[in-house]
Amino acid sequence: MIGQINFLTSYLINLPLLQLGIGVLFGIVSMRYGAEVINFAPLVVLSILMLTRQLKMILCLIILSFGMILGVLRYDQIYGEGKIKEVRENFDNSVNELTIISDGEKGQYNMSYVATNREIDGKVLLKLDRNEKLSYGDILSGEFRLEQPQEIDEFDYEFYLNTQGIFYTSKVFDFEKIGYEDSVYARLSHFRVAMGQRLRRVLPEPHASLVAGLLWGERANMPENFKENLSRTGTTHIIAVSGFNVSIIVVYVLKLAGLLPRRVVVGLTIIVLSGFLLLVGLDNLPAFRAGVMGFAVLASKGIGRKTSFLSIISIAVMVLLAINPLALFTVSFQLSFAAMFGIVALTRPLEAKLEIVPKKIRSEMATTISAILATAPITVLNFESFSIVALIVNLFVLPLIPLLSLLGLINLITATVSIQLGRIISYFVIPFMDYVIKAINIFGELSFASVDIPGVGKMIPAAFYIFIVIIIFEIIFRNHVKAQNDF
Repeated sequence: MIGQINFLTSYLINLPLLQLGIGVLFGIVSMRYGAEVINFAPLVVLSILMLTRQLKMILCLIILSFGMILGVLRYDQIYGEGKIKEVRENFDNSVNELTIISDGEKGQYNMSYVATNREIDGKVLLKLDRNEKLSYGDILSGEFRLEQPQEIDEFDYEFYLNTQGIFYTSKVFDFEKIGYEDSVYARLSHFRVAMGQRLRRVLPEPHASLVAGLLWGERANMPENFKENLSRTGTTHIIAVSGFNVSIIVVYVLKLAGLLPRRVVVGLTIIVLSGFLLLVGLDNLPAFRAGVMGFAVLASKGIGRKTSFLSIISIAVMVLLAINPLALFTVSFQLSFAAMFGIVALTRPLEAKLEIVPKKIRSEMATTISAILATAPITVLNFESFSIVALIVNLFVLPLIPLLSLLGLINLITATVSIQLGRIISYFVIPFMDYVIKAINIFGELSFASVDIPGVGKMIPAAFYIFIVIIIFEIIFRNHVKAQNDF
């Protein structure tokens, strides 16, 4: 045990980015839940110092403390008492102009848009008539009353909106469009809308929405029953642009390394990856996280240095939390990083245990099981349900996702050139999509597809992730011992 602790501390001492990232996390968590959360931190640090007697730990503590200060300051800037007081003072006031900064999302009773006003700090969730159609950049004139978001069945809806930078809601039916504010984001939004319209001219639903989801994460126009079945079968991630899409881009562009100088290829990959992230939207948290990690890997390749996985993770965490420290408390953030850690920690051990499974699907099965296990505690804690059929449906569906993405992209390109040509190409795309859609719908409509698990405490997920972290470091330690023995 002492050997593992000595190795762990020596390992951590050489990862200042990880130390800084942990400090930032502690700072934000302490601001959210109170300083009592970190009361035990000095005792833990003192115990480690006594066990290891490494003076270098002093530098580690300095970096951790600096990270905590950064986390505290950024949280206070975004969500501190001063900001909350300013927001509360604006409740029940009215503004006369709003600018739309999102694509519309159709709900059961209304259309929802995110909007801004130069006179107030914070976004407004604007709810309009269900048939109202607006575009990103539209400027509206009217009397928009700034209201406090209300709790929904013990769900802290206000804080949920706050994590997205939304501090007000407003419902109005009497307004007029008086102008348009042009921007890069507005043009990209219009481009996505235009591409979605093209798809819907050559593909039926939910096929068109599935392609749009695969390519740029669109969900707004997806049929509700298909959304529900995606959730019940644990396959919602296939329409969430994430690390999978980013890895495909990076791998394929890096194949040019044999034809062009390394730094040219790295620069080209950064340009292509940046364009992709702009297309899907920088508010797409999983894609942005994967993009930041991709940039970190490319930077290390550009300077010819091997970078630790934990250092890359730390960079992604710090960048995301520097932009929005409240992102730490979103389900999307937690699921994204949990899945990644689970795949890294559990895939190889599981693959070794699945010797009876055919080699062709062994790796895919191990990866899928790892992701499901790692995200299950967060899913159960937040949604109080667990998909029984997630593993089998993912094994049916995931092998076809790269092919569907490619065919969908080809179909979109041909539809952009010619609607008639796009419809011809769609005849080759639809059979593959039918397979995926039917698999999701058939399993999703089973009465036992998912089970309700109410009342799960926060300690169970916390214990599970501590276990995951222990596994990760145990694997690192064993690899270290094996390398020393081989040497």
